[in-house]
Amino acid sequence: MPQKKSRKATDNSHLPTVKCSCGAKILLIPDVKKMNQAIEDHILAHTKNIQNVKEAEAEAERIRNELIIKVLDLASEM
Repeated sequence: MPQKKSRKATDNSHLPTVKCSCGAKILLIPDVKKMNQAIEDHILAHTKNIQNVKEAEAEAERIRNELIIKVLDLASEM
């Protein structure tokens, strides 16, 4: 019987990340489109439970701006 290959946890602690105000860390990705998608995916986690559309849009914009600023700051240090 073939043995299942276990997946080892990847140690990404040495890779650059940006930290959201909620505490989540988002890996800095050199591909701009993929980095944008990572930010947008994280924004969904913030806004999925907000019923009011205007409040959800405001929260999305706040998180988007926060993370973009952090990404640009980190990229400029590299």
